[in-house]
Amino acid sequence: MLGFSCSGTADRNYPEIGDSEEKILSRFLELYRTRGDLLDRLVQDARKKLSFSEDSVRFWAPNLIEGSFGPLEPLLSEDLEEIMVNGVSQPIFVYDRRKGMEKTNLQLTSPEYFVELANRMLAPLGRRVNRSNPREFGILESGDRVSVVLPPYGREPTMSIRKYSAEPFTILDLIDRGMLGYDAAAFLWTVFEAGNMNVGVVGNTGSGKTTLLNALTRFIPKNNRVILVEDIPEISPLQEQVVSLISNKDLEILMRDSILDSLRLRPDRVIIGEVRKDSEVMALHESCLAGHSMGTYFTYHAESLDWARRRLLSQGFPDYDIRAIDLFVVCKRFEREGRLSRRVTEIGSTAKVFSGDRRTGEFSSEYWEAAFDDPWDEVSKRSRFLKGLRAEGDRDVFKKLQEVSHGL
Repeated sequence: MLGFSCSGTADRNYPEIGDSEEKILSRFLELYRTRGDLLDRLVQDARKKLSFSEDSVRFWAPNLIEGSFGPLEPLLSEDLEEIMVNGVSQPIFVYDRRKGMEKTNLQLTSPEYFVELANRMLAPLGRRVNRSNPREFGILESGDRVSVVLPPYGREPTMSIRKYSAEPFTILDLIDRGMLGYDAAAFLWTVFEAGNMNVGVVGNTGSGKTTLLNALTRFIPKNNRVILVEDIPEISPLQEQVVSLISNKDLEILMRDSILDSLRLRPDRVIIGEVRKDSEVMALHESCLAGHSMGTYFTYHAESLDWARRRLLSQGFPDYDIRAIDLFVVCKRFEREGRLSRRVTEIGSTAKVFSGDRRTGEFSSEYWEAAFDDPWDEVSKRSRFLKGLRAEGDRDVFKKLQEVSHGL
């Protein structure tokens, strides 16, 4: 009747819904559509006839009304990294930022209700799923990313919601979480500030590629014109001029088209959210060599420096031009005893400049060397500055980084 159930115990538990609670909540929904919120009266009447948990009824009722996302509503309000619905009558799983993967005592019990919830989320984006369009994705107003798959494309109705922090992670946050060290961050600061270099942030799924690239954009001078190309809006540069191009399959505007169009908009920097298809790799090649911008930055799936180059070559990036990508920053996701961690494991191109947090090699770029009197001395100064930096929030970090650029 409700389209979902909540019972038993699991790693993460929500108020149980038994037969009595389900009757009251179903009646509440029925009346709400025609007469408004009559919850208090329903609870008073039910006290005379049923044995039930009033706390459970009052917890779930506000989450079921029109415009809400039903049993997913309380999950969306929590500090989770991912919400995973793996099918009908299957437990909903979540990934907690501190505890790791957890099974909940929630499950959706109706395919029709699953589709209803999915389309509530997708409707503000002008999208919907059905049997003839069994896959969709988009960004919710909260900034969270939702992906939906229906049969026959998948065996079961599946939904994944990747939750993002309301306040983006700063480079200081990533250092505090052990993703990279001060010296590596300071080196990347000089690279992004100097410009005229192309950088790929690569790694496996969920390794923090987009999060890191977003933090690194704070090193780009604030007066640079940034052209942002994405499939799903996830990166938020803070420069004075930001032009955002979002591919749209309904309008037959593909990522390849957006990458090439970015070169016509007089960019200082081009940021590509994610390069995946062969056609996008070919457009990336054009962006890296066209000379229209002072740097192209992108994310890409690969396990290492070596495999990043191999994959790009296999997808059509010409061998003789692969050196046009000046640096790869490799991120990896590690999991131990259910706990997730993310690390920058390599920074380099033809040779490693950093292996983890340790500097292991030299870096050569005429633009990098021309931008600073002594680039490695500049890295040391900026590393010390980052260690002493105390900032509140993303915009404050951006402001303070911009204030000291070229002034250390």
